[in-house]
Formats: sequence, C-alpha cells, structure tokens
Amino acid sequence: PRVEIGQTVEEILFGEMLEQTDQQKKAEPDSEKPQENKRKKQKQNLPQAPKQEASVVAAKTPRTGGMMPVMPRRKKKKRLTKWIKIIIGVLIAAGLAFLVRSCLLQSRQAAKTDYETVEAARRDLTVELSGTGSIAAAEEAVVIPALAGEVQEVACQEGDVVQKDDVLVSLDRTDAEYAVNRAQLALDNAKDTYNQLVDSQKDITIVSTASGVIDTLSIGKGDSVTAGAVVATVSDHSNMFLKIPFSSEDCARISVGSAAVITLNDTLETITGTVDSISAADIPGVDGSMVREVIIRVANPGNLSPSAYATAAIGDIACSGSGTFTYQTQQKAVLSNGSGEVSKLMVKEGSAIQAGDAIAVLSVPNIDSQIRSAKRAIEDAQLTLENAQKQLEHFTIKAPISGTVVEKKCEVGDILAVGTPIFTIYDLSYLTFDVQVDELDIPMIEVGQQVEITADALPNEMFHGVVEKIGMVGSAAAGVTTYPVTVRIIGENTGLMHGMNVDADISIGTYEQVLTVPVDAVTRGNTVLVSKDSPSAKAAKEDAKEELEGFVRIPIQIGAANEDYIIVTDGLQEGDVLAVVNQEGSSLFDMMMTSGSSRDSGNSDSGSSRDSGNSDSGSSGTE
Repeated sequence: PRVEIGQTVEEILFGEMLEQTDQQKKAEPDSEKPQENKRKKQKQNLPQAPKQEASVVAAKTPRTGGMMPVMPRRKKKKRLTKWIKIIIGVLIAAGLAFLVRSCLLQSRQAAKTDYETVEAARRDLTVELSGTGSIAAAEEAVVIPALAGEVQEVACQEGDVVQKDDVLVSLDRTDAEYAVNRAQLALDNAKDTYNQLVDSQKDITIVSTASGVIDTLSIGKGDSVTAGAVVATVSDHSNMFLKIPFSSEDCARISVGSAAVITLNDTLETITGTVDSISAADIPGVDGSMVREVIIRVANPGNLSPSAYATAAIGDIACSGSGTFTYQTQQKAVLSNGSGEVSKLMVKEGSAIQAGDAIAVLSVPNIDSQIRSAKRAIEDAQLTLENAQKQLEHFTIKAPISGTVVEKKCEVGDILAVGTPIFTIYDLSYLTFDVQVDELDIPMIEVGQQVEITADALPNEMFHGVVEKIGMVGSAAAGVTTYPVTVRIIGENTGLMHGMNVDADISIGTYEQVLTVPVDAVTRGNTVLVSKDSPSAKAAKEDAKEELEGFVRIPIQIGAANEDYIIVTDGLQEGDVLAVVNQEGSSLFDMMMTSGSSRDSGNSDSGSSRDSGNSDSGSSGTE
C-alpha cells in the first residue's frame, strides 16, 4: 500500500529503511526500561568510579544471556544518526551515477541512429488480408430423439446419403397408436353431444307417426320427457273389414287382392273393397250348403259402423249371405324425438289424428350453458388428439437436413434415451470455413470477394473460395475484437476434408499506379521524414521539424496497404526522398530508463494507431 505508481526502486528501498528506523525508535524506550532499571540498581551497588573514566559496565543481556556493554542512550542516538547520514550519502551517489550513465547511454544510442533513403513512387498495389480457419461442412445436424423408445428399424448406415425428411429410425409405436385411437373416439363423442344440444336448442315438437285415434296419452304439461320415451298410442280406424260367406266352390275362383263391390243393405249404397283373406275351412251356410268366410277390406268413408249389414260380389260371383263390418284393430306407439319439458300439449285421448300432426312441444332448460360446456369438451378432446398425433410422429425419426451420415449410434433393439445423439449428418455439397478478422479490417470485407486458400495437408496446391457471409457479432479478447467471416470453397472433389486447417488470403483490391512509400517509412501519427529540399517539405514548411540531419518530419494522409507498401493520398509527391530510420535494439536498462515516457505516450500511440486504422484499416491489420 505504501508503493505508488511512478516511484523508482531506490525511492521505495529508501522509504522502507526510514520507516524501519522510525519503528526502532518508537520501540526502543519500552524495551530499554527493564534494562535501564537494572543498570540503576547495579550502579547503586558498585563503587564510584572516577569522573574522567568511561562509565561502562558489563551486564547480562536479556535475549542471549551474554555480556554486553551498557552505554548511555544519547550515544546510541548519535550512532544511529551517523548511519542514516551514511545511507543517504550512498543513495545520492548512486543516483548521480545513474543519471550519468543514462546520459551516456542516450548519447551513445543517438550516435548509433542509422537510416536509408527511399523515394515516393507510383506502382501497382495489391491488398490482401490473411487468416486461418478450419474446414467445416456447409451444414451440420445432430439427430437427438425427442422421446424414449425401442428401435424397431434402422433405415441407413454411416456413409449413406439421405435427403431431408427421409426416415432414419422407426421406434415401437403400439402404445402411441392406441392413444391416438382413444383420443379420436373421445373427440367424436364430444362432437355428437354438441350437435345434439345444438339441435335441441330450438323447441322440440313431438309428432304422430300414425293416423287414427289417440287411445292413450302418457304425458302432461310440465312433464319431463326423455328422447325415445312413449308419449301416446294411436289406433287406425281408417279401414274396416267386411266378413261375408261365399260358396266353397266359388271360393276356388277367388283370390286375395281381388276387387269386390259392396252394397249396404240399409241404403243400397255401393262401395268398393279388396279381398284381404279367404278362410280355408268349410262351414255350413244358412241354406245348409257349405260356405267359406271371405274378409274384404273397405276404406271407411266415415259413415260405416259395426252394426251395418252389407252384401258383396266379386266379379260375377255373388256372396251366399249378408255380413257385418268390424274395425281394424292396429295400435302404434308414438315416441319422443328429443328431451325436455312439455311446454304445450296439442291433443287429448280420443282425438282423431293424422300422421305428422303435432302431439306436444318440448323446451330444453339451461341449453346455452350445456352447449358451452359441450364446446369446451370438443376443444379439450381436439388438443388431446393433436398431442397424441405429435407424439406418434416422434416415433418416426427423420433426417433434418440433406447430407451424408457420418456417425450412427443405434441398432435394432436398442432402447433410446431422450437427449442422446444417435446420428450426425453433414451437408458436404460444399465446404466452408471461418476466418477471424480484426475490427479495424472488417470494413474492407465484402461478400463476394475472392479468396486464395492453401492447406498444410495438401502442399503445393492452391484452392479458391469466395466470401459468403460476414458475422455481425464479434468476440473480444485481450482488448481486440474480431468478427467471423465465412468463406465458401469453390469446386468439388478438391481433396479438402472436414476439420483440415487452411490459410486464406482475402483479396481486398488492386490499385494501379498509386503513389506509395514503404510501410517502415511511416511512423505513428502518420508522419514521415522527408528531405528538407523536397517539394513536399517546402509545402509543409510551417509544420516541418528537423529531427534528422537534412530531413524534416511532416504529416501525410494514407490509404490502403499491404505488407510492404502503403498508399499516400496526400502530403507527398512522386520523387520525394524519405528517410527510413533503423534503430538498434535497446537494452533492458534502456527500457527501464524510458518506461516513464513510454507510459505517458502510450495512450497517444494507441489513438494514432486507431486513426491510421480508420484511414486505412488494411495497414493496421497487415502490420
């Protein structure tokens, strides 16, 4: 904590020494009190010595148990001051020697300054950015099962080429199919319930399914009725039967369905009918002859009754006597076609009714809430079915991309675990690799730029590529940010393989007959040493400073650069003579001497380098 930035080693050591001395002074009085008391007692017991003699006696030290001279404290302080003065003198001498040596070294270093002269000249300049990368497939995919299951079939092997959505593996799907079927059945039932409720949303009218007379009525107003319940019975009186005798011999010529003409005895009115049946038994007639009973069905015109008598003729065959009418005894049950509460009753017992006539009206209470509930049941069943179908899809594992199977990790009978990779597929239709480009150089990169590629694994071969993509997200390390640039390799069967390391030279551009100078001639701040007789030096006379005999330093504007030359856009003319200074390496001692000034100028150096990079990002990246 006592060391500060900028202190020299000598200052730190000297400060520590002074602090130790102060601590000794502070500790000395306390540590000497027992010893001084002891000395006082000893002096009281000893005989008085002459004043001119030194009062020195032997005492046993508390630490070592040995004998040491006991001296007055004021003499010890004088001795300590003497040592401090000696140390200060040594440090001053060392500092002077240090300064002298520094001056000698600086003068010696200045004497070693050497340089060579070059001219600003026009030339063709090709600018490239270099980088390295590792070959990768155009696209890679790792296949991971979404659910556990037993492998029933493996459809491909390592090295096979597959297309997107090709089946790779089939799992046992028995339970999944059963779940889908149950979900489908539940959905169908929910839909039926919903449709029935919608249909019953309107009032339900119960209608008769037969014509006749209502014999019984089983419902009343306000009663609750369920679908399919019997609400009434109807007897059909629309037809009557006439039972009349015919001669047994004549019956042989009569058949069922034959037309008959019936004459009413009271009114002599004739009506038509149809033979419904013929008795097979012979019975004696009124005159003693054998007859058979023939039943003729007659449509009731409304004035027939069981008490009426009539005769009949079938063709040219006349009956053997008169007969009477009877009703057709046929009852039909009328069923409810819905559920609800009887809100209106349309008939009563004994009423004549025709088929299709209304018997009662039903209303359904709370139908709206029932419909909403049924609708939610359909939605729930639909979600259950969709989930079951999705689960079923997972039992068939398909290729996510088109490519080559480079790794297979499953066999028939294996039990797959969720999250465990089973296939790796590479799209090897073309190869790519990424090059990390410095943030100062990334503005020079454009999609479509040509790239020359070499690989250590394939010496003496040159491959070609093109910049395919420039990454938007950079990564920072050690204060430098880089961005990934994806290069697509052109051509097939190049011999390059996934994972090989390659070197790439991205062609930034070619400049024809531009004014250039060597890169080493440009120093930080974009300045050069130019001959003071050069036109450019005279043009910048006000700013020019002579730093080397015969040469002055002037600012210039720079452009693109490669490893050897940099373009000068302003500040120099063709033919200007420049000095390129060659500095010998400094010793470690010299570096320590100049460390302070280096720290002071470090920020300005960084800024100059960044400014140079903005003027020409290529030069910064290449250097």
